[in-house]
Amino acid sequence: MMSKKRIFCGFNDSLAKSSELIFKTLGLVFLHGPNAENLKLAAFAIDSSYELGCLPEAEYNEVKKEWELENLRRIYGSLFCLGTSSLSLYESVWKTGLAMQQSRDEVRSLMHKAELIPNNPSNEPEDHLGYIYFLIGSTLEKLAAKGASEKQKEQTLIILQDGLSHLSWTEKLSSAISSRNIGTFYPTLINIANRLSKTLLKNN
Repeated sequence: MMSKKRIFCGFNDSLAKSSELIFKTLGLVFLHGPNAENLKLAAFAIDSSYELGCLPEAEYNEVKKEWELENLRRIYGSLFCLGTSSLSLYESVWKTGLAMQQSRDEVRSLMHKAELIPNNPSNEPEDHLGYIYFLIGSTLEKLAAKGASEKQKEQTLIILQDGLSHLSWTEKLSSAISSRNIGTFYPTLINIANRLSKTLLKNN
């Protein structure tokens, strides 16, 4: 468990806005799969990550080569939607082998504290990777908003820190995707989020 005595480092309007949009975009891609609209947003997220230094040039060039919608849809289906051979996008499954466990309850509680109501007709459990990314992006938006009191900012920061703590399992997911040798797009998105989270937070 990460200490509550953590500070937000390098926080400024530019970083906050870029990070907010990156995490929200990743949430859309992992919740719904790629479509024409969120692929345009993903292009912005990847370009922004490269500019922020969260995506090395070699990886940036490689992922750009794969930028074809139908291929990315096919890969998404192969990775996440093919029954027993698919990879889970739920934190509970990666941590316990079962869905709907403590991680789901924890993320649901964080979303309640952040006053977020998932708007997704598929009713995915809240520890779906897309929801976790959306929670982080929305919390970054609140941190950057003007007019919040210091107490409100402190409470929002705690939610952000706790939300970021729910990304620890995604390194295993990224490695599992990479081992299938069907492109770099999805592991690159996960790696961007993990690198960005390390940029945003620093332990005391």
